Amino acid sequence: MNNFSDTPKACSFVTGNGDNGFTTSADGTRVRKDDPRIEAVGTVDELNSHVGLLRAHINTDERLNHISEMLTEVQRSLFGIGAYMSGACASRLQPDAAGLVRLETAIELLCQRPEGRAFSSFVLPGGMMSAAQADVCRTVCRRMERRCLTATDGKLPQHLSAYINRLADYFFALSLYLNHFYQYTEIKI
Repeated sequence: MNNFSDTPKACSFVTGNGDNGFTTSADGTRVRKDDPRIEAVGTVDELNSHVGLLRAHINTDERLNHISEMLTEVQRSLFGIGAYMSGACASRLQPDAAGLVRLETAIELLCQRPEGRAFSSFVLPGGMMSAAQADVCRTVCRRMERRCLTATDGKLPQHLSAYINRLADYFFALSLYLNHFYQYTEIKI
């Protein structure tokens, strides 16, 4: 055994089929791994991993269970978006109108401050670890939005476009909420 092709497969998901720079999308099309659709799917997957890390930070505080539940829903929706981008048009996990309403409602709840003051200025990303991770999710979400638009030549279905756009807003609101929740004063610009 002196090269990779002679190495026994240790895991059932290791196939070696992509070793030549190509992959197969959900619709059976063989495409290069740098194809815009695969770039979009990879960015969706990257965001989903970042959301998982955010959930891990949040799960350390039982008072934030409602946030963790919303993030779990977001992760499921991201799987649906990834499935769509990879060519599996119908997916029960894709966000629908009700999912968009739940996301918008969550944003409204995050933006309510007990003292009645609204968030009103630009702030530097950071603060508490969970808030900083929410900011990372926001920026990756915006890149995911761009990649999905590129991959669909700007013809991303309206329900997905609206959800992705609102999702970035959600992560921004969540970052501000978490810093406020933990009484960290944001650094305003």
